[in-house]
Amino acid sequence: MNPLRFTYNAGDVAASTANGGFRQLYATVDGRFVGGHVPYAVIYSSSINPYFWSPVTAIGTFDIPSHDIDLTPFLELLLDGRPHEVAIGVKDAQKYWLLSANLHLWVDRWSDAVQAGIVEYTTPTLKVNRNGQWHNQDGHSEVDAEGQLRFVGWVSSSKGNMTTTVTQKVRFKSQVSVHNRGAVRQVDVVNKEKTAVTTKSGQRTVGKVQLLMEAPLQVQTSVVRVAGGPTLENTRLSHQLHEAAYVKELSAVSMSTLSDRQEAEGSAMVHDGEAQWGMASTRSYYKYNDENSCYLRTVTTEEGAIKVDMASRSCSAVSDA
Repeated sequence: MNPLRFTYNAGDVAASTANGGFRQLYATVDGRFVGGHVPYAVIYSSSINPYFWSPVTAIGTFDIPSHDIDLTPFLELLLDGRPHEVAIGVKDAQKYWLLSANLHLWVDRWSDAVQAGIVEYTTPTLKVNRNGQWHNQDGHSEVDAEGQLRFVGWVSSSKGNMTTTVTQKVRFKSQVSVHNRGAVRQVDVVNKEKTAVTTKSGQRTVGKVQLLMEAPLQVQTSVVRVAGGPTLENTRLSHQLHEAAYVKELSAVSMSTLSDRQEAEGSAMVHDGEAQWGMASTRSYYKYNDENSCYLRTVTTEEGAIKVDMASRSCSAVSDA
């Protein structure tokens, strides 16, 4: 979690700059940037309105989305027989962010030595624009980030000479507005990413993976305060995760799509930072399909009880709209 604004002093002038929910996960080899992602926002069960998450849970809470970074174009850096440091980190976050990772290596048992080289390394700094205007409790913070990268490297092994190209485009926008002395809050987040990994032998494409991700988030909250007493918070939430994958290996092609969406609304009585009473309804829609199967699930909850729970393995049987 990041604060909405940073306050700093420039001489005798106090100023604020926008911050908000932007973060970038990244990996390095011996300190050299080799890839990154803007992570998907995960909402935990005590956040926003805890009554949204009874008895369901928010998207990704128990299965936090992971991210893959292909290091194949950088094998030249690792094949000199010396120790190397492969590290991960996070930018634009507070210090207590915790990360973990798995490193997957494939060993060529049919070659005495594997050679590799870096052909292209194009990684301009992610452009991040921040704009914040605050006066006491009211104001707005806006963060815009976009960028693209391209890595190309070759590997000569028992499979022949293969060239791998990794490309990625990132688009992120976060807007947070607070009005009426903090009584009305609006959050809008756009997070899009397109990643492609292509492997060629000469001019022939032997493998390609393309991943598309989109994760919009909207939250609207209005607060009614009682002097010296609790506050009543009315909130509406829309949270989505859409993913599409295209995989081609020689002549075999597979495609899959995932759509996970939640819409919730409700009220909570809050006193001293703790919810004392509340009510809410949450509607969850999940759809996954590939060329062989489809799975649909719709779950609706009201006041802590499941009202609707429908599942189907036929895309034509149940609509996710």
